[in-house]
Amino acid sequence: MDRPQRSKGVWVPGAIGKDSNQQDELGFVFDVFDPAFRADPYPTYHWMRKHAPCYRHPLGFVVLTRHSDCRQVLRHPHASADRRSYAPFDFWLASGIDYLVRYAEQGIRYMPFLFKDPPDHTRLRRIVAGGFEARQLASLRSLIEEIASEQLERFEQEGGDFVDTVCRPLPVRVIARLIGIPPADEEQVCEWSDVLAQDLEPSLNMDQERLTRQTQAVEAFASYLEGLVQQRIRQPRQDLASRVKDALQAGECSIDEAIATLMLLAAAGHETTRHLLANAVYALASHPHQWELLKSAQVSPRQAVEETLRFDTPVQMLFRRMLGPVETTEGLLQAGSDVLVVAASANRDDSVFSDPDRFDLSREPGPVLSFGSGPHHCLGSHLARLEAEVAIGALVERYENIALGQAPQRNGSVVFRGFTKLPLAFEPASSRTDP
Repeated sequence: MDRPQRSKGVWVPGAIGKDSNQQDELGFVFDVFDPAFRADPYPTYHWMRKHAPCYRHPLGFVVLTRHSDCRQVLRHPHASADRRSYAPFDFWLASGIDYLVRYAEQGIRYMPFLFKDPPDHTRLRRIVAGGFEARQLASLRSLIEEIASEQLERFEQEGGDFVDTVCRPLPVRVIARLIGIPPADEEQVCEWSDVLAQDLEPSLNMDQERLTRQTQAVEAFASYLEGLVQQRIRQPRQDLASRVKDALQAGECSIDEAIATLMLLAAAGHETTRHLLANAVYALASHPHQWELLKSAQVSPRQAVEETLRFDTPVQMLFRRMLGPVETTEGLLQAGSDVLVVAASANRDDSVFSDPDRFDLSREPGPVLSFGSGPHHCLGSHLARLEAEVAIGALVERYENIALGQAPQRNGSVVFRGFTKLPLAFEPASSRTDP
């Protein structure tokens, strides 16, 4: 990508005036709506790390693409994840437009702890954190193996799309079991969660149809989860819904916070793993030598998970607002700066990872930012890794070879990079075909 060279110090709010026009200086605009970028963002990230590591967008926010800067912001106490600090809720509430007012009221009412800062973030995260510790999740391996086997059996019988038959239902069934959602309700919960995930996409579209669909899904989801909490008050169980119920009864959270917490767990509990697994299978099918390393046990399924998290990061970027000054390698981010932290770019920074554009399962694990860093590090990271590891292990055991079918379809998302369709062909392992 042939772009003009930069001069030091022109990227960060502390280093340039507000009237500076960086895109004119560079002949480049970071455009997340460009179809070519959505299909493959990594060449753009590569160029930005070299020429514009702290890029001021024409809309005013800053885009960070180097590992050191991304990690610094994610871990800095001045970096706020509180959505109320940067989303224009006051503007929407004051608009007098019914669908905007409802959207804003609902967004504030059911704001999950993912989008809150300490002490609220700490208080609410603590309620469910014990259910996601590595030692707690180890007991889930047999359940995940059972579900993975069932979904692969379905894939073998139905053929065709690996996303619909494995990547999507596997983590949904696991997180539903953890929360205490009945199997009959899993598909509906998944549909609500998919609508919620769309709200994290960058969009200039605040049209009535989209926001009404969003508010209706949240209202229905919230009503369902309130009913689930009420059931646990009457009949407690060993599940996350009961943990949240206990906190509610102990006065550690409100009913709205209880609902928002369960909503977050249900949605985030499958969204990342779905894309992680699809990206891993796509990469393995596209790199036969790496598949052979897995088959010959020279590398492990866990190594395949870690390399996929780095190579094709399922959650590409995170948003933060600076509540105070934060130093970067290019200068100072001033208080009030809005910052897009591109974890997917950080994971391909050649100052941290050698030959970063190569998919290499034998690579030594490095400090990937795929699940964030600092106090908002993803609560479900151990679970996502375990689910993907088990699923990839099952693939290696069952299939001699895998190959891409016709026309895999990327999901077109900027935030959640994955697939909507992943046709996959397979050759059964000899141990499964011999008499």
